[in-house]
Amino acid sequence: MIWKIKKLLFMFFLLTIITVNSLAQNTSTRGTTTKAEDTQRSEIINSLRLYLANTIKDGSQTKFRVVFLEARKDDANVCVALSKADGSYFDIEKTFNLDLSIYDNKFNACMNVQLKRENESWKALSHSFLASTNDRTAHNRPYYVPKLGSPERKEILDSLGNLIKTSLKARKAFRFDIFYVRIKDEWAFVSVGLLDPEKNSVFEWKNSGVDLSQYRLSKDFNTIEAFLKRESNRWQVVLFSFNSDSQRLNEECRKYNCPPEILEFYIRTEPNF
Repeated sequence: MIWKIKKLLFMFFLLTIITVNSLAQNTSTRGTTTKAEDTQRSEIINSLRLYLANTIKDGSQTKFRVVFLEARKDDANVCVALSKADGSYFDIEKTFNLDLSIYDNKFNACMNVQLKRENESWKALSHSFLASTNDRTAHNRPYYVPKLGSPERKEILDSLGNLIKTSLKARKAFRFDIFYVRIKDEWAFVSVGLLDPEKNSVFEWKNSGVDLSQYRLSKDFNTIEAFLKRESNRWQVVLFSFNSDSQRLNEECRKYNCPPEILEFYIRTEPNF
Protein backbone atom coordinates (compact mmCIF):
# COMPACT_ATOMS: atom_id res chain seq x y z
CA MET A 1 0.00 0.00 0.00
CA ILE A 2 2.78 2.41 0.94
CA TRP A 3 4.61 1.48 -2.24
CA LYS A 4 1.58 2.37 -4.38
CA ILE A 5 1.25 5.74 -2.67
CA LYS A 6 4.92 6.51 -3.28
CA LYS A 7 4.48 5.52 -6.93
CA LEU A 8 1.48 7.83 -7.35
CA LEU A 9 3.34 10.72 -5.69
CA PHE A 10 6.32 10.17 -7.98
CA MET A 11 4.10 10.15 -11.09
CA PHE A 12 2.37 13.36 -9.92
CA PHE A 13 5.76 15.01 -9.31
CA LEU A 14 6.99 13.98 -12.78
CA LEU A 15 3.81 15.27 -14.45
CA THR A 16 4.19 18.61 -12.64
CA ILE A 17 7.77 19.00 -13.91
CA ILE A 18 6.70 18.25 -17.49
CA THR A 19 3.82 20.76 -17.29
CA VAL A 20 6.02 23.53 -15.88
CA ASN A 21 8.66 22.96 -18.57
CA SER A 22 6.01 23.06 -21.28
CA LEU A 23 4.60 26.34 -19.99
CA ALA A 24 8.08 27.83 -19.77
CA GLN A 25 8.80 26.87 -23.38
CA ASN A 26 5.51 28.37 -24.58
CA THR A 27 6.18 31.61 -22.67
CA SER A 28 9.68 31.81 -24.11
CA THR A 29 8.36 31.24 -27.63
CA ARG A 30 5.76 33.98 -27.26
CA GLY A 31 8.38 36.39 -25.98
CA THR A 32 10.70 35.62 -28.91
CA THR A 33 7.87 36.20 -31.42
CA THR A 34 7.01 39.57 -29.92
CA LYS A 35 10.65 40.61 -29.93
CA ALA A 36 10.96 39.59 -33.59
CA GLU A 37 7.91 41.65 -34.48
CA ASP A 38 9.30 44.66 -32.62
CA THR A 39 12.62 44.28 -34.42
CA GLN A 40 10.86 44.06 -37.79
CA ARG A 41 8.81 47.18 -37.03
CA SER A 42 11.93 49.09 -35.96
CA GLU A 43 13.75 48.12 -39.17
CA ILE A 44 10.77 49.23 -41.29
CA ILE A 45 10.51 52.58 -39.49
CA ASN A 46 14.25 53.24 -39.90
CA SER A 47 14.01 52.47 -43.61
CA LEU A 48 11.05 54.83 -43.85
CA ARG A 49 13.02 57.64 -42.16
CA LEU A 50 15.80 57.23 -44.72
CA TYR A 51 13.29 57.23 -47.57
CA LEU A 52 11.68 60.47 -46.34
CA ALA A 53 15.07 62.14 -45.98
CA ASN A 54 15.89 61.28 -49.60
CA THR A 55 12.41 62.15 -50.91
CA ILE A 56 11.82 65.53 -49.24
CA LYS A 57 14.64 67.56 -50.75
CA ASP A 58 13.60 71.12 -49.89
CA GLY A 59 15.49 71.05 -46.61
CA SER A 60 12.36 70.63 -44.47
CA GLN A 61 12.84 68.79 -41.21
CA THR A 62 9.90 66.45 -40.70
CA LYS A 63 8.56 63.90 -38.28
CA PHE A 64 5.72 61.46 -38.65
CA ARG A 65 3.06 59.50 -36.81
CA VAL A 66 2.32 55.93 -37.95
CA VAL A 67 -1.36 55.64 -38.84
CA PHE A 68 -1.12 51.97 -39.68
CA LEU A 69 1.61 49.42 -40.44
CA GLU A 70 0.98 46.09 -42.14
CA ALA A 71 3.99 43.81 -42.51
CA ARG A 72 4.37 40.34 -43.96
CA LYS A 73 7.47 38.24 -44.46
CA ASP A 74 8.98 40.17 -47.37
CA ASP A 75 6.79 43.23 -47.96
CA ALA A 76 5.16 45.95 -45.89
CA ASN A 77 2.71 48.79 -46.25
CA VAL A 78 2.98 51.84 -43.97
CA CYS A 79 0.80 54.93 -43.79
CA VAL A 80 2.16 57.96 -41.94
CA ALA A 81 0.92 61.48 -41.18
CA LEU A 82 3.63 64.11 -41.63
CA SER A 83 4.36 67.26 -39.69
CA LYS A 84 7.26 69.67 -39.46
CA ALA A 85 9.87 68.99 -36.81
CA ASP A 86 8.35 71.63 -34.52
CA GLY A 87 4.89 70.08 -34.82
CA SER A 88 3.48 72.69 -37.21
CA TYR A 89 1.50 71.92 -40.36
CA PHE A 90 3.45 70.30 -43.21
CA ASP A 91 2.21 71.41 -46.63
CA ILE A 92 2.33 68.19 -48.63
CA GLU A 93 0.52 69.78 -51.58
CA LYS A 94 3.34 72.26 -52.09
CA THR A 95 6.16 69.83 -51.29
CA PHE A 96 4.94 67.02 -53.55
CA ASN A 97 3.11 69.18 -56.12
CA LEU A 98 -0.30 67.63 -55.40
CA ASP A 99 -3.89 68.78 -55.77
CA LEU A 100 -5.93 67.33 -52.92
CA SER A 101 -8.81 69.78 -53.16
CA ILE A 102 -11.26 67.09 -54.31
CA TYR A 103 -10.72 64.99 -51.21
CA ASP A 104 -12.62 64.89 -47.97
CA ASN A 105 -9.87 65.79 -45.55
CA LYS A 106 -6.65 66.94 -47.15
CA PHE A 107 -5.32 68.33 -43.86
CA ASN A 108 -4.88 64.78 -42.55
CA ALA A 109 -3.45 63.38 -45.76
CA CYS A 110 -1.68 60.10 -45.19
CA MET A 111 1.54 59.17 -46.99
CA ASN A 112 1.33 55.51 -47.97
CA VAL A 113 4.73 53.83 -48.49
CA GLN A 114 5.38 50.39 -49.98
CA LEU A 115 8.45 48.51 -48.70
CA LYS A 116 10.14 45.24 -49.63
CA ARG A 117 12.73 43.13 -47.84
CA GLU A 118 15.84 42.59 -49.96
CA ASN A 119 19.02 40.88 -48.73
CA GLU A 120 17.75 40.86 -45.13
CA SER A 121 17.07 44.61 -45.11
CA TRP A 122 13.95 46.70 -45.77
CA LYS A 123 13.81 49.11 -48.71
CA ALA A 124 11.06 51.63 -49.46
CA LEU A 125 10.05 51.42 -53.13
CA SER A 126 7.29 53.97 -53.73
CA HIS A 127 4.70 56.18 -52.09
CA SER A 128 1.25 57.60 -52.70
CA PHE A 129 -1.16 59.80 -50.76
CA LEU A 130 -4.52 59.00 -49.22
CA ALA A 131 -6.37 62.17 -48.37
CA SER A 132 -8.69 60.41 -45.93
CA THR A 133 -8.98 56.95 -44.46
CA ASN A 134 -11.56 55.87 -47.02
CA ASP A 135 -10.42 58.19 -49.81
CA ARG A 136 -13.91 59.60 -50.30
CA THR A 137 -14.30 62.21 -53.04
CA ALA A 138 -17.17 64.50 -54.01
CA HIS A 139 -18.45 61.73 -56.29
CA ASN A 140 -19.15 59.14 -53.61
CA ARG A 141 -19.64 60.88 -50.25
CA PRO A 142 -23.15 61.16 -48.72
CA TYR A 143 -22.51 64.74 -47.58
CA TYR A 144 -20.67 67.67 -49.10
CA VAL A 145 -17.58 69.56 -48.02
CA PRO A 146 -17.70 73.35 -48.51
CA LYS A 147 -14.80 74.58 -50.58
CA LEU A 148 -11.82 76.32 -49.04
CA GLY A 149 -12.46 80.05 -48.89
CA SER A 150 -16.19 79.72 -49.58
CA PRO A 151 -18.56 82.04 -47.66
CA GLU A 152 -20.45 79.04 -46.24
CA ARG A 153 -17.31 77.44 -44.85
CA LYS A 154 -16.20 80.77 -43.39
CA GLU A 155 -19.57 81.33 -41.71
CA ILE A 156 -19.50 77.89 -40.10
CA LEU A 157 -15.98 78.33 -38.75
CA ASP A 158 -16.65 81.90 -37.64
CA SER A 159 -19.67 80.71 -35.67
CA LEU A 160 -17.54 78.10 -33.90
CA GLY A 161 -14.74 80.63 -33.34
CA ASN A 162 -17.12 83.11 -31.71
CA LEU A 163 -18.36 80.38 -29.37
CA ILE A 164 -14.80 79.59 -28.28
CA LYS A 165 -14.17 83.25 -27.51
CA THR A 166 -17.45 83.82 -25.64
CA SER A 167 -18.40 80.52 -23.97
CA LEU A 168 -14.86 79.26 -23.30
CA LYS A 169 -13.49 82.75 -22.65
CA ALA A 170 -10.34 82.06 -24.64
CA ARG A 171 -8.09 85.13 -24.33
CA LYS A 172 -5.23 83.82 -26.45
CA ALA A 173 -5.31 84.26 -30.24
CA PHE A 174 -5.86 81.08 -32.24
CA ARG A 175 -6.57 79.75 -35.69
CA PHE A 176 -8.16 76.47 -36.67
CA ASP A 177 -6.36 73.37 -37.82
CA ILE A 178 -9.35 71.97 -39.72
CA PHE A 179 -9.86 68.22 -39.82
CA TYR A 180 -13.50 67.90 -40.88
CA VAL A 181 -16.15 70.29 -42.24
CA ARG A 182 -19.18 68.42 -43.57
CA ILE A 183 -22.71 69.48 -44.48
CA LYS A 184 -25.82 67.34 -44.90
CA ASP A 185 -29.24 68.96 -45.33
CA GLU A 186 -29.43 71.74 -42.71
CA TRP A 187 -26.69 70.29 -40.49
CA ALA A 188 -22.92 70.71 -40.36
CA PHE A 189 -20.30 68.72 -38.48
CA VAL A 190 -16.91 70.25 -37.69
CA SER A 191 -13.80 68.82 -36.06
CA VAL A 192 -10.85 71.14 -35.48
CA GLY A 193 -7.67 71.55 -33.50
CA LEU A 194 -6.29 74.91 -32.47
CA LEU A 195 -2.98 76.44 -33.58
CA ASP A 196 -1.01 79.40 -32.31
CA PRO A 197 -1.09 81.84 -35.29
CA GLU A 198 2.17 83.53 -34.30
CA LYS A 199 4.27 80.41 -33.72
CA ASN A 200 2.37 78.23 -36.23
CA SER A 201 2.45 75.49 -33.62
CA VAL A 202 -0.02 73.68 -31.39
CA PHE A 203 -2.20 76.01 -29.30
CA GLU A 204 -1.04 76.29 -25.67
CA TRP A 205 -4.21 75.55 -23.74
CA LYS A 206 -2.61 76.03 -20.33
CA ASN A 207 -2.06 79.76 -21.08
CA SER A 208 -5.31 80.34 -22.99
CA GLY A 209 -7.57 81.53 -20.20
CA VAL A 210 -9.87 78.52 -20.68
CA ASP A 211 -10.82 76.67 -17.48
CA LEU A 212 -9.24 73.29 -18.29
CA SER A 213 -10.62 71.61 -15.17
CA GLN A 214 -14.21 72.50 -16.07
CA TYR A 215 -13.96 70.85 -19.49
CA ARG A 216 -11.40 68.17 -18.52
CA LEU A 217 -8.99 69.30 -21.20
CA SER A 218 -5.40 68.35 -21.85
CA LYS A 219 -2.75 71.03 -21.42
CA ASP A 220 -1.21 70.06 -24.75
CA PHE A 221 -3.66 68.90 -27.43
CA ASN A 222 -7.46 68.96 -27.74
CA THR A 223 -9.90 68.62 -30.59
CA ILE A 224 -13.25 70.39 -30.70
CA GLU A 225 -16.17 68.61 -32.32
CA ALA A 226 -19.35 70.60 -33.05
CA PHE A 227 -22.75 70.19 -34.63
CA LEU A 228 -24.22 73.28 -36.26
CA LYS A 229 -27.67 73.87 -37.74
CA ARG A 230 -28.73 76.37 -40.37
CA GLU A 231 -31.67 78.37 -39.11
CA SER A 232 -32.99 81.52 -40.82
CA ASN A 233 -30.01 81.26 -43.22
CA ARG A 234 -27.50 81.44 -40.36
CA TRP A 235 -25.28 78.71 -38.99
CA GLN A 236 -25.60 78.29 -35.22
CA VAL A 237 -23.66 75.93 -32.94
CA VAL A 238 -26.13 73.45 -31.43
CA LEU A 239 -23.66 71.34 -29.49
CA PHE A 240 -19.91 71.15 -29.02
CA SER A 241 -17.62 68.77 -27.16
CA PHE A 242 -13.93 67.99 -26.72
CA ASN A 243 -11.90 64.97 -27.78
CA SER A 244 -15.00 62.96 -28.73
CA ASP A 245 -14.82 59.51 -30.30
CA SER A 246 -17.22 58.26 -32.97
CA GLN A 247 -19.47 56.43 -30.49
CA ARG A 248 -20.12 59.55 -28.43
CA LEU A 249 -20.69 61.68 -31.52
CA ASN A 250 -23.19 59.20 -32.96
CA GLU A 251 -25.11 59.23 -29.69
CA GLU A 252 -25.22 63.04 -29.75
CA CYS A 253 -26.26 62.99 -33.41
CA ARG A 254 -29.21 60.67 -32.67
CA LYS A 255 -30.24 62.83 -29.71
CA TYR A 256 -30.55 65.93 -31.90
CA ASN A 257 -31.87 64.09 -34.98
CA CYS A 258 -29.05 65.17 -37.24
CA PRO A 259 -28.36 63.02 -40.34
CA PRO A 260 -26.03 60.14 -39.37
CA GLU A 261 -24.25 60.24 -42.76
CA ILE A 262 -22.49 63.39 -41.62
CA LEU A 263 -20.31 61.26 -39.31
CA GLU A 264 -19.55 58.50 -41.78
CA PHE A 265 -15.94 57.26 -41.49
CA TYR A 266 -15.12 59.82 -38.81
CA ILE A 267 -11.78 59.08 -37.14
CA ARG A 268 -10.65 61.18 -34.22
CA THR A 269 -7.37 63.00 -34.77
CA GLU A 270 -4.67 61.87 -32.36
CA PRO A 271 -2.30 64.13 -30.39
CA ASN A 272 0.59 65.77 -32.17
CA PHE A 273 2.91 63.27 -33.85
